[in-house]
Amino acid sequence: MPCYTEWDAYLNKGSEEYRTAKKKLEAQLKSVQHIIDYYHAVNGLSVPLAKHSGQRSWVEMAHSEFLHQMNDSELRREQKIIESIAHHCSCDGIRFTRLYDLVTLLDIHDEKQGGYARVIMACANEIRANKAAYNL
Repeated sequence: MPCYTEWDAYLNKGSEEYRTAKKKLEAQLKSVQHIIDYYHAVNGLSVPLAKHSGQRSWVEMAHSEFLHQMNDSELRREQKIIESIAHHCSCDGIRFTRLYDLVTLLDIHDEKQGGYARVIMACANEIRANKAAYNL
């Protein structure tokens, strides 16, 4: 498997190609945020606020670098939500690398956006770690 390369790595930031690609990614981010909101809401939750700790880790563990107020019970409950979101994204053809791309548009130091970033990273890593379950 090739290494992950961010969506804009080979784009000139001032170009029309860059602006077009970013608009498309922003629209997909809104869709994924809607998916995240939906699965949290049907489970009686809202997306937990989270703020990045500033620590850097392997991308597979990046979701654990966010500070949040969830207890162990809530985290276990949220794992089922993460799996549902991952399944939904897989059905929509959204792969883990695209989820990584979406996080690049978020301010991980803002608690609201950081909350989405943490969930998106957890979903990306769920898909990546369990390819057979999500290879639809």
